[in-house]
Amino acid sequence: MPQPPRPPRIAEIHGLRGLALALVVVFHLFGNGRVSGGVDVFLVLTGFLVTRSLVRRVASSELRLGDHYGRTFLRLSAPMLVVLAGTAVLMVTVMPRSMWGSTLREIAASAAYVLNWEMIRSQLAYGAAGPSASPLQHFWSLAVQGQFLLLWPLVVLAIWRVARARLRLVLTLVVAVATVASFVSAWRLGIADQQVAYFHTGARFWELGSREAHLS
Repeated sequence: MPQPPRPPRIAEIHGLRGLALALVVVFHLFGNGRVSGGVDVFLVLTGFLVTRSLVRRVASSELRLGDHYGRTFLRLSAPMLVVLAGTAVLMVTVMPRSMWGSTLREIAASAAYVLNWEMIRSQLAYGAAGPSASPLQHFWSLAVQGQFLLLWPLVVLAIWRVARARLRLVLTLVVAVATVASFVSAWRLGIADQQVAYFHTGARFWELGSREAHLS
């Protein structure tokens, strides 16, 4: 059975990914505690590309959740588990025993894509440096993306089952409302506690949703 044609690749995406990577590198070299914006670019790209793919596959009845989750998380988990295993080895050979407990919790949280919530719970500062800094703190953004990748296909599929022919319109409205709510939440939470706002999934959805409303 012939497969439906896939949408053309967007060459500009590679440029944006390069910009995001450059921003992250510059931040760690010269940031002096300031936020780079590179992670924000990656989150925007994730929201756009994932939703674009899901809408196309749902509309053509291609989406199978089991296959989708298997491919998505296998692609993410394979390199992640290598890093986590290497971190565990370094923990035993290099780090003091006093840090083993917190590091093991962070390894488990990273593997389960909930490190951002673990960092909120343990009150770790992203810009912190020195021996007390988490060796896994960069995984917080992957955790946010993993939570999005887990839940968003269910949302898109549920909207499709209800709206069918109006999938794009209804999805655009849902995303617009959720994006505004997330932005307001991020703003208010940022005033109350900037550190929690930085890692909070709900306060980050507006970045994931900011490009999705352009699908209609």
